[in-house]
Amino acid sequence: MENLELEKLISLAEGGDFKSQYQLGYMYYMGAGIEKDRISAAKWLQKAADRGSARAQGLLGFMLYNGDGIKKDYKLAFEYFLKATRKGNYIAEYHLACMYDVGYYVKKNRELAFKHYLNSANAGVSSAQFVMGYTYEVGLGVKQDYKKAEGWYLKAASQGDHRSIDAIKALTNDGLI
Repeated sequence: MENLELEKLISLAEGGDFKSQYQLGYMYYMGAGIEKDRISAAKWLQKAADRGSARAQGLLGFMLYNGDGIKKDYKLAFEYFLKATRKGNYIAEYHLACMYDVGYYVKKNRELAFKHYLNSANAGVSSAQFVMGYTYEVGLGVKQDYKKAEGWYLKAASQGDHRSIDAIKALTNDGLI
């Protein structure tokens, strides 16, 4: 990004434009066209999240969940994932499912985890598709079904998910599909 474009983006962000705030936060997070800076990323993502940006809420939740450049905070991460999920952010919904699955901040709840994994998998989130494949492969709260497992693994594999590619190879080698 050229300096003039960056200056304009910063000016818009400082003026309260939440799309510019998200874009600037994302750029700082990724180091895209600007030096990577997680603290500045969190600052701008927070501003955009407070203004209702589901993408900012999801990414800020991810940073809080992992302690990525900011203090780890499962409670806030959960709140941001939930807000973003309610606005249709399926990547955030995948992370919400993970929190229910392992019981971070919330009581472990496999049924809610499954619901959120399924929603995000149906929306095309490859990590959720992998989890659905694994769920059916081992019969985790569902009837074990290698064909359903294969179907989910194939969806994730078509997006380059290497875990799913390996799972398909293993199921094939074991004669299960």
